[in-house]
Amino acid sequence: MSASRFAAVNIVPLLGRILLCAAFVPAGYDKIFSKTELTTEQAARLDAIGWSWTPPPLGVAPAAPPIAKPATPAPAATTPAPSKP
Repeated sequence: MSASRFAAVNIVPLLGRILLCAAFVPAGYDKIFSKTELTTEQAARLDAIGWSWTPPPLGVAPAAPPIAKPATPAPAATTPAPSKP
């Protein structure tokens, strides 16, 4: 493999990934690692629509969600047998 082909296949994509990482990580860092302060009105509105989230206690793994029971099928509608003429 020639040096130019090696650079095109291995080095240029690596440099592109490094450049994209340098652009997107700082832009998204603030969105991931920031706190959102809510007013009491906003918190009450979220509670009213049923949204709540509390982090699990430290050192305790979150519990597995309960297994849903399979739905029982609806009874089939019975149709009268056709009468013979």
